[in-house]
Amino acid sequence: MRFFYTLIFLLVASIVTAQEIETKNLYPLNTAPKKMENAPAKVYIRSFKVYYQMIAEAEKTNYGGRQFGGGTYKGDATARMCVAVKGVDPEQLQKLTDELYNQFVSQLKAENLEVYTANEIPDIEFYEGWEKISGPHINEEQLKGYLMVAPVNYSYYVKRVTAKGKEKDTFIDKAYKVSEELEDMIVADVNINVATLWLDASAKLGSAKVKGGPFLRIAPGSAIKFQSGRLNKLNAAPLTASMVLIKKPLVINGVFEAEKFKVVADKQSTNISSFSYAPFFTVNDVSLDVTNYAECDGSVFIEKVGDNARQFMQQGLEQFKSHRKGEKYKGF
Repeated sequence: MRFFYTLIFLLVASIVTAQEIETKNLYPLNTAPKKMENAPAKVYIRSFKVYYQMIAEAEKTNYGGRQFGGGTYKGDATARMCVAVKGVDPEQLQKLTDELYNQFVSQLKAENLEVYTANEIPDIEFYEGWEKISGPHINEEQLKGYLMVAPVNYSYYVKRVTAKGKEKDTFIDKAYKVSEELEDMIVADVNINVATLWLDASAKLGSAKVKGGPFLRIAPGSAIKFQSGRLNKLNAAPLTASMVLIKKPLVINGVFEAEKFKVVADKQSTNISSFSYAPFFTVNDVSLDVTNYAECDGSVFIEKVGDNARQFMQQGLEQFKSHRKGEKYKGF
């Protein structure tokens, strides 16, 4: 009996301490939700990518030169900072992404939906000449300072890959064209931006300064989208859509220590006796290179990021499920 009460206490405690996301920070966007009810019971997952920020750098220069009113010269002052996350490895990020993807697919199938990736859909004109990429896949070049992770057992198309490894797509979202060619199949996109750091650079009063530190959050730009059909032949828009976007960061607490880093570089001054020497005189620049680490427990990072990402995805799924019933979602 004592064990039973202990178990109940731990369960309640875990529920109480779990961080719930602020739904007021989400932005629901929908088009003709009632028409989603008529969409085929098929979902093509066009993209499922999670971006994890692992490093951030900033530089600020306060430029020197001849000073007003006389023979004082100052060199440039350049402050640089590079902050890296320590405690999380790529294998953990890949595993978390795989888990999020598998849960997403399972929930779609639980709604009696057929799920497709680039491997399963038929060849269509839109993707002619495009390159297919299969997970597990980690791209270090897609977004500066981030690892873009695609899950195992998942494939997707990209228009091309640059020599440096950056994946290129269409500038304008053309899900409506893809859906139209797939006989109005629902096109799903899951893109989650996990930002970990903040940096701020400024220059004033003869110096350059960069400050920053850890700030873990799921950032704006993250989105869960479901789109189907084409409004009409002349309109570049889906017939029906269910989307949930992040308008304000979903802050994740309890992973990093609250700390702030700062780098300051001051201009170096030199006085000369005559302007006649000015064209031949140089002043050494001052530069500071400082590396800082934002340390965390990798298992805590994975747990809390995963929990917030799942809640965000769940909001997108709940709205989508309501639309499939021809109803407007009332969770916001």
